[in-house]
Amino acid sequence: EHRTCDLRTAGPDGAQQLVRASDGRIVGVVALVDGKTQSFRAKRGVILATGGFSLNREMVALHAPLYEQATPIDVSSNDGWGIRAGQAIGAGVKRLDGIPCFYPLPRFAGILVNSNGQRFIAEESYYGVLGYRIVREQGGVAHLIVDADMVGEHAAESRGHGSIDTKKTAAKADTIAELEKMLNIPETGLQQTVTTYNEFAAKGQDPFFHKAQTYLKPIAKPPFHAVKASIGQTTFAHYTLGGLHTNAKTEVLDPGNNPIPGFYAVGRTAAGILNFRFYLSGLSLGEGTLFGRVAGQALARAS
Repeated sequence: EHRTCDLRTAGPDGAQQLVRASDGRIVGVVALVDGKTQSFRAKRGVILATGGFSLNREMVALHAPLYEQATPIDVSSNDGWGIRAGQAIGAGVKRLDGIPCFYPLPRFAGILVNSNGQRFIAEESYYGVLGYRIVREQGGVAHLIVDADMVGEHAAESRGHGSIDTKKTAAKADTIAELEKMLNIPETGLQQTVTTYNEFAAKGQDPFFHKAQTYLKPIAKPPFHAVKASIGQTTFAHYTLGGLHTNAKTEVLDPGNNPIPGFYAVGRTAAGILNFRFYLSGLSLGEGTLFGRVAGQALARAS
């Protein structure tokens, strides 16, 4: 008979620490259950699947400070306990700065520009790519520039992705030059960008970033809006990918890349194989089902 116990929710405080024997093997867990400290012996080993650490703002500030102002989208258990518990008994960690970050607001209409008023990406790019480029490459600062036809309930360019909410407008002006000043963009930077974009958009072209022709429309009708697209000003949803260093067998490794006997980690508790630079929604499902099975089989074979 094989039984499992979710010690993260067994009591008011749940699991407290892992227990490592003198021979280096992980042999159990100490936890609070109904307010009492109890020890649980693991006959074959311990698998940690307690999630990431996006809800632990101290860990985010330490390992991924670029994302301190981002919005966690994780479940409540993702407080980093499993990663910290592993570190406490000598486990290695990997890619703790690896966080996929999503800019989910409607942005197909208009253009995204940086602090210098320059475009840096095709606006219909995947949410995660947008978040990565804004946070990692543009210093977390961006503005979505749209005109009067692109805002409100009837913004056809939204194409089912929601209309642009003017409540998120950072600045509004009757000319691009005025908008440029309000955003503290160096003079003519935004004006040149919009002029160039409009010239090619009118021809159904975007030679610099190859935005889909469907979404190409000159920014021409005042008033012009700069919609908030900087981290800390609007939603940048995120969760963590880094964690305990594991091998293909889901065994947790020490800093010397040696497996710690009786210790396994899966899901976002482990660093896994995913890289935030190339992350797409749904990849975690495949990784989770694969390594969850691998870990279960490893313990089933353990003596």
